Amino acid sequence: MIKHLFIILLLLCTVNVNAQTHKYEIVLFGNSIGDGQALTYKLANGHISYKLNTKASAHVMFKERSSQSDIDIVYNGKTLESCKLKNEKDGDWQDIQIVYENGFHFFIEDGKRRRVAKPITFTTTQLFFTEPVGVKEVYVERLNIFTPLEKKEEGLYKTVIDGGDNYYRYVNGVMIEYRVKKGVNIYINKV
Repeated sequence: MIKHLFIILLLLCTVNVNAQTHKYEIVLFGNSIGDGQALTYKLANGHISYKLNTKASAHVMFKERSSQSDIDIVYNGKTLESCKLKNEKDGDWQDIQIVYENGFHFFIEDGKRRRVAKPITFTTTQLFFTEPVGVKEVYVERLNIFTPLEKKEEGLYKTVIDGGDNYYRYVNGVMIEYRVKKGVNIYINKV
């Protein structure tokens, strides 16, 4: 019994040493409307896990708006192994899975399974963890599309997703600010 407890404790310590956590504040019109947390760690099999959770709500244009996301991604080297995404916007939920089988990625939503156009090697979720040096496009998990990634200046990158400009700012390889510009500016700042 003590031997098993020691092994479990050793594994938990190993996960904590390799874990990296970032906390974010979501800001609209200068006011905090929510928060987020990004966590990455190495699994026992050598794969890398990325978890991103955000939750926000605000009164905009005489209407209460809400948004929540829970994303859990696992990579084996540069290949996406799996993705589970739950996304809520104003009460409407989206539940997505992405799996890697027999050399191909499959996007699964509402029981419909579609093959992804090409291999997934970098996702929008990873932008919260790693500066995308040398990356030319990213996969948008919730939309099952690839979008170009443009380097604007040192430490600043841009994507255009769903008609909105998205800017990612990095200092020393760590994302410190994410700005969504689609009608209004929404900021996600590292705290």
